Amino acid sequence: MENIAKSADYEKLLDTIAILLAETKKKEFELEDPYGEKKTFTIHSMSIQIIAKVEKVYGFNNCAIDRKETNTEKSILICLWIRNKHKISKFVMAYDDITLDIENFKIFFYQNINLWVNDAVRVFFTRPKKYSKYSWKTKDNPEESIKKINFQPEISKSTIDAVKELSTRLHKEIKEVHESTIDLAKEFTIFLMADTDGRKILTQNNEFLCLYTVTSFINKQDYTLQKVAVTYKTTEKELRKEINEMYEKIKKSIKEYEQIYLLETGWYPIFMNTDATHTLFHEGIAGHLLSGKYIIEEDSKVFHELDKDFSADPRFNILKQLTIENKPNLEGTIASYKYDHEGVRAKDIVLMDKGKVINYLTDRNSAYRLGQKESNGTSLASTFVDIRGGQLVVLQPEPRISNLIITSHSEKTQANLREDMIKYCENKA
Repeated sequence: MENIAKSADYEKLLDTIAILLAETKKKEFELEDPYGEKKTFTIHSMSIQIIAKVEKVYGFNNCAIDRKETNTEKSILICLWIRNKHKISKFVMAYDDITLDIENFKIFFYQNINLWVNDAVRVFFTRPKKYSKYSWKTKDNPEESIKKINFQPEISKSTIDAVKELSTRLHKEIKEVHESTIDLAKEFTIFLMADTDGRKILTQNNEFLCLYTVTSFINKQDYTLQKVAVTYKTTEKELRKEINEMYEKIKKSIKEYEQIYLLETGWYPIFMNTDATHTLFHEGIAGHLLSGKYIIEEDSKVFHELDKDFSADPRFNILKQLTIENKPNLEGTIASYKYDHEGVRAKDIVLMDKGKVINYLTDRNSAYRLGQKESNGTSLASTFVDIRGGQLVVLQPEPRISNLIITSHSEKTQANLREDMIKYCENKA
């Protein structure tokens, strides 16, 4: 499998893309209009975005390494805007197997540019004017940010040995452990983009993860129970520290399983830990209901007004005690980034404060349609393509949460909450 990190000089590739875009912006294309007459067309604007990934994986099965994999993934998104005084149309094309070699990329570009423009013009003429709203974008400040690429895909022996030791101790010292599997991985991600407005962005992210599944046999109730957990870190040092602490966490969890009893179906109060709370708010509120794209498309109708206090609604009374923020610039986390996948600088924003909606997550189109002057830089994608039913599907970046920060203004402690829950249960018998 081609090593994408060694097949491309990313800074030179980005410079080459910028030059190709500048040339194309000046070029005139002679095409037929819907009446069959030859007309000259030019591109209003164009962008090229590339995501390239290398993932190194070690699979452990009951103390032994039984799998080693190196996975690579590349995807490219081509966007063209055609415009006249009446309407504007955006055309997108994506590929999942492109070359990152500079000379071969030039060939790829020159072989396809006329086809892209022809298809973009055809879409422009066939798409009704009312759909122009999906193609407008804010006039965000174009920036250049080039990060030096430092490619080190291997996982160190000390980290591998730490996982081996963890797996061995689980089987040797905890009698309830029936089976364990652990995936140790490092993912190296490069994003680069350029457009005809003058943006040039090159970024790199490293991500280490340890995914473990432990199957335990609980004698007390005669059933097996799986504990599945994953930890993400930005450095191997942090990951090794977490791996060294995993044994005690797993041991504690298994002991807690002994206290578990199966319950009848019904309504029960729950006491959620930090991870569960963040997941609930991410999926249930911040990640989707506060997406500018969902708001403008009316796919989200709950928090549909800025500066409105929703905590008066009994369903959302708890929000009066909370501030919810999105902080992509937070240092030292895997979700942090400086520029989103439209090349816009990431901004830390308050989404909701004490029940009042302050901001939405936006990309350039949703920000424009919401009447805002600029995007807040939250347009992201993990890849630009997907295969569904044997067909390639284009995945455009859209507003997404990065580092979700929830701050409570309540004076209640966890002990207070536990007392309240016990009283509630006693009252309900």
